[in-house]
Amino acid sequence: VSTQSTGHSELFARMSSVRHNFAKAHAEFVAIEELAEREGASHGEVQSRSRALLALDVDDEPPATSLRSVLQQIGASHTFSVNELLDDVNTADVPLALAHHLTGTLLARLNCADADERRRTLQRARAHLSAFVSLCVRWRVLGDADVEALERAAASAAPPRAADAAADAADDDDAPRAKPMDARAKRDYKIARHQRRAAARARHAALVGKRRARGNAAGDGEEADDAGFDDEAEWRSAELAQVESAAFDALELLESASQELGMLDEMARRRAAAGGNEERMRRELQREQDELRRAAPPPQAPVTIQPGQLAAYEQERTKIARGVFKQSHTSYTYTPEEAAMLDMQEGKFLSGGANNPDDASSEDEDADIDNAEKLKKARDWDAFKDDNPKGQGNISTRG
Repeated sequence: VSTQSTGHSELFARMSSVRHNFAKAHAEFVAIEELAEREGASHGEVQSRSRALLALDVDDEPPATSLRSVLQQIGASHTFSVNELLDDVNTADVPLALAHHLTGTLLARLNCADADERRRTLQRARAHLSAFVSLCVRWRVLGDADVEALERAAASAAPPRAADAAADAADDDDAPRAKPMDARAKRDYKIARHQRRAAARARHAALVGKRRARGNAAGDGEEADDAGFDDEAEWRSAELAQVESAAFDALELLESASQELGMLDEMARRRAAAGGNEERMRRELQREQDELRRAAPPPQAPVTIQPGQLAAYEQERTKIARGVFKQSHTSYTYTPEEAAMLDMQEGKFLSGGANNPDDASSEDEDADIDNAEKLKKARDWDAFKDDNPKGQGNISTRG
């Protein structure tokens, strides 16, 4: 029992040290980001601090709070197993997934001496970002559709010859080839991805703001209960929102890295085809640019609108508007009196009769006939009642 307790204590202490070192590295990364966005900031200072955080210039044991050392510590502690799902991960260990993302982000932004060094740096950055994206897919933070969109965007962004070479390699390996994404699909996906990233950032900012409003935010490396949040569920939601936002940033960086690597590979291929002769490669590039320029459609002549043309355009616009914005029925064109006159002109009835519209004293003869019949019937009924009083037909009342 004591041996098991000792092992748990050592594991707890080791994980606490890993979390503390990562918190220090993350704080330095945020400081570098703020420095890069600051107006008038020194670009050299940003680059030097980025290289120091990555421990690129350290040949011996890197500092414990560098990202290089943090990744080694995470790997040695087996924090994220390939068999574990998100529900199996401790909430305090969720931020450690950002280590690969931070490393890939800094590597992608480093300045390099030449194209070969830039290609090697981008390949390292892509490896770290891909590891982070794979973890997010396993955790269901990202979906398979995000990965498919990334592959299709990379396929459509590759230069023509590089894309053909990649397709040939895919055919040789019997691997499925990603269908390039058209411009409209790429635009729709980027808009949706931007909206999801904005929602994740807003969710994380709201949860962190609630914690700060309560005044119980935990400091770096402190083991406060639920990291100062109301409960572990709120704490976990905040950490996952941060991971989700970083995942969308990683997808964007991977797209950019794939585009740049495709161009660098094409430059290397052309340099090798030219035998290292820069002048020959320059002439080849100039020849291709001339061919593309000749194949391009001629530019459209500039359109000049004279002042007198505006009135014609306005009249045409008004004519079209009348045909579009109109009532659903045909409006009348004459009054009832004018309609009667038209009917008379067409011989539908003659003037001077009972229906003469010009004679206001004329009456309907049919109406007069009906009134006379009703009057005669009423008089006959009154005469009958006078001759036959009520009860006259009752025999029992007779004497």
